[in-house]
Amino acid sequence: MPLESLPDCLSEATHQELDKAVEKTLEDDLGDVSELSSNWQYGALLNAIIGHSNGHLDTEYLSNHQVKKLFNTHGELRDMLCAAWKHKSYREIRNIAILKTPEPPAPTLLTVTGVGQDLHQKLSGSFEAKYRGAAVDGFYEYLTHNEKLFKTVDNPRYYAKFCSIVQSSGTGKSSMLTELSKKDVMVIYMNLRGEKDRLGFPGRDPIPSKILTEFPPTEDGYWAICYAFFIALFDTLEEYLSKGYATRNAKAGIMHWVREMCDMSDPPRATARADFFRKLSEKYEKAHADLVRAVTRPSGATIEESSMTDVDETLDKAAGTDVEETADKLGKLSLSEPNASTSDPPNFTARLLTAYSKMATCLEKVFADDSDKPKLVVALDEAHPLTTSCKWVFPSRESCRLGGFRLDDFQGG
Repeated sequence: MPLESLPDCLSEATHQELDKAVEKTLEDDLGDVSELSSNWQYGALLNAIIGHSNGHLDTEYLSNHQVKKLFNTHGELRDMLCAAWKHKSYREIRNIAILKTPEPPAPTLLTVTGVGQDLHQKLSGSFEAKYRGAAVDGFYEYLTHNEKLFKTVDNPRYYAKFCSIVQSSGTGKSSMLTELSKKDVMVIYMNLRGEKDRLGFPGRDPIPSKILTEFPPTEDGYWAICYAFFIALFDTLEEYLSKGYATRNAKAGIMHWVREMCDMSDPPRATARADFFRKLSEKYEKAHADLVRAVTRPSGATIEESSMTDVDETLDKAAGTDVEETADKLGKLSLSEPNASTSDPPNFTARLLTAYSKMATCLEKVFADDSDKPKLVVALDEAHPLTTSCKWVFPSRESCRLGGFRLDDFQGG
């Protein structure tokens, strides 16, 4: 079935502005490319166009998996992208019907009475209004206090660097998290709300949501997802930080980017968020593929439960130690049995700690602050899908274990 185009709903000036934004986004990756020739290049261009569409295109297609399915079904899209890239005009791509952001769900009792729509407008408006109250100050001090307690190595009460924020909807939990960025804290905000929930605000972030809430049939499978996700997260942050600290005013530049990441204006969500999650998705898929290859036997059977238990116990012993020292200690830990493959598999526990260590080194160069004040907060908002009870475990337990084991300056929430 050929791709259908819809009538143009954007002005000429808007198209030109968005086209320039696409070019700027891709100047590092595709700036010297005269003609697209690989699936990666096609995907990068499509991601950039979706990210610069003023909310008119569906962010579900920022996922590499969805892009591959799209190309397999509609091969002619590659030709359209080639032509668009050649002429540096992406109007036709923005008008493709299948790429459009879906309409809101069918009216329910809430939308019929106007309550649901009114609530959504009030919630989105609260992010644009001036923040009131001292909740963000209290939370900042709470994280600082927890850091001091956590550094007490001989205190066994504190297991991992994460906490929960529990309160009714609409009371300001999300805005408190994003407001934390104004206190010079790197807030990486991710919203995991359900795919069918289109009334809530802020909206769902499709890439981290699909990664963390589409559960495999086994606990080992979810361990692999969590390892790959946090490796990709730290690698992506390290990439952004390393670019930032090379500039004269590194901290100011990084915090400007962080505040763009915390821009929840609706529509559109900040372009910075789309670019960040696109890079994270690419790194995640590579790390996950490497891990699956490493822990799969030639016969196709996955690793035995005992090997992940070994990892679990090693993380417990690692708590409270220096990052580099921990990585060194974990250097000989294997995630598969001795002869599971023809070559030694990569050590993903050490790889996770190495990814964190590189990111933390960049963080120190940017902030140059040895105090206990929080510097990085990874916020998983609307995280109740992680409490889904699979037949093997509550997924929240696994994601918190990997995201929260002792890593200085890292706060997971």
